[in-house]
Amino acid sequence: METIGEKLDTLIRVSFPRIEVLVLESIEQLSAHLRQPLNQVSVVIFLASSREELDRLHSLAPFLDNIRVILILPDRHHQTLTRASRLNSCFISYK
Repeated sequence: METIGEKLDTLIRVSFPRIEVLVLESIEQLSAHLRQPLNQVSVVIFLASSREELDRLHSLAPFLDNIRVILILPDRHHQTLTRASRLNSCFISYK
């Protein structure tokens, strides 16, 4: 069975076949990629599996200043939305 992340990846690749898509499996991988000079990242789609993972993303906030961030949250609870709003995302949704 295809995961939500795999479905999203497929949808993006089919909808935008000419763009380069890089799938990273963890915040650590994202952090390493964003720290590279000229990383050429224009949009980050972050599929948060938990509130704790969303909190960990906050440590990367300085690297996301000039990047559009789309967040997909694990739930619609007020506490989760409050945490997500601190990242100044251009779009927020939930699973």
